Amino acid sequence: MRSVIVIIFLSIVIGLSAVLFPESMLISIGLVATYLMLNIASNYLFSRFDVFSPEITYSGVYLAYFFIGSLPLLGVDYLFKNGLYYLIGIVSFLLGGLYLKIIKVKMNELQINYHLLAMYGFSLFIVGLVFTVVIFVSYGVPMLEAENEIRHNVSSYFMYLALLNWLGTILFYASSIKLSKYRLTVHVMIGLSAFILFLLGYRTPLLTFLIILLLMRHYLIQRINIKKILIICLLLFIILGSFSYFRIVARDGTEVFQEKYGSVIKMNLLQPIIPALLTVQEGPKIFYELRGKVPDLQDFYYGKVISSSFLSILPGDNLSARQYVGLLTGTRYINGTLNTITPSVLGSLYVDFGLLGIIFGMFLTGALLQYYYKCLKVKRDVFSILIYSYLLVMNLNIIHSGFLDPIHIMFLLLIFFIRFLVTTRGG
Repeated sequence: MRSVIVIIFLSIVIGLSAVLFPESMLISIGLVATYLMLNIASNYLFSRFDVFSPEITYSGVYLAYFFIGSLPLLGVDYLFKNGLYYLIGIVSFLLGGLYLKIIKVKMNELQINYHLLAMYGFSLFIVGLVFTVVIFVSYGVPMLEAENEIRHNVSSYFMYLALLNWLGTILFYASSIKLSKYRLTVHVMIGLSAFILFLLGYRTPLLTFLIILLLMRHYLIQRINIKKILIICLLLFIILGSFSYFRIVARDGTEVFQEKYGSVIKMNLLQPIIPALLTVQEGPKIFYELRGKVPDLQDFYYGKVISSSFLSILPGDNLSARQYVGLLTGTRYINGTLNTITPSVLGSLYVDFGLLGIIFGMFLTGALLQYYYKCLKVKRDVFSILIYSYLLVMNLNIIHSGFLDPIHIMFLLLIFFIRFLVTTRGG
């Protein structure tokens, strides 16, 4: 009955849109279609399967990313040019997951000291808070600076220490659930961490933080209404995607934006998400360019690009993985400065090892996620859930960026180290 009422209401909205705002009619129809698909999916698919399993979440984001990124917004059909590689990538991923489903893996139970875990989590939160204050006092607030220069001036190690606040909050949140304590403290920490990440101007860590919180709640407290979550994710995409639009308009003005991007989408209501759509298109575009740059076996980097993600953590003047791709394509070598660029997960694997890199890289990704998902389903302890959630979100980010960010590597190592400190193995 409720669904019928909602559909009638949305149908009225479509009718009014057609009369009052003809330009928005397609958007209204799209909203109705989206609601119907989510309703069907939540009733017949998500009720039978875990939507956060790697084969559903990762595959869904992968296919959506490359489909949206391949739309001919600028007159180039990347779906036709790259489609076979997209298919090879997702099939390899699913085969890797299937392999881990079939084989048996021995898993030890963990005895966790949740009081000690809460102490470590709160300590990390305080460290992050202190370094955030140091950054704000010494350099200013990055989100309030239009040219985004503050983030480039701050030492990366200072920034990593400031970002510890959200990891500490996650650990403290998990402990509070198991101990049934500290609820008010947890809510304050979550709000502060989200606000700090917003002020620091980091969209990816903010999304990582919120999604991991969502997954922890899903597995530790109760299953989440997936239909509502998907609607929230859609709204988040629109809101976060609009950040770039308002930043460009504030810096250059509406006329400059219209001149640069007005031809991409004619509908004014959708123009705020144009920068987000073009950002998504960057991955398929750069992947196609890389296929033209390294057609021969002798041109591959043989692991140099992937290993640079780890080497960039070390002191010294080491090129990052994105800088290697920027150097190879030449698209971000501006005014003598080598900038970064995102080639998508397929681009980074192709640069290093070609088609074989895509096959084996995606196979290993599927196997890795399926292994930790299996740990989660068997053990159901805090660290199994946290590590799977972190790896899932990290790999979802890699679909676009193509590489491991140094901060992901360090935070993941820190999670394993804390697990070692607060656990003992059972039978």
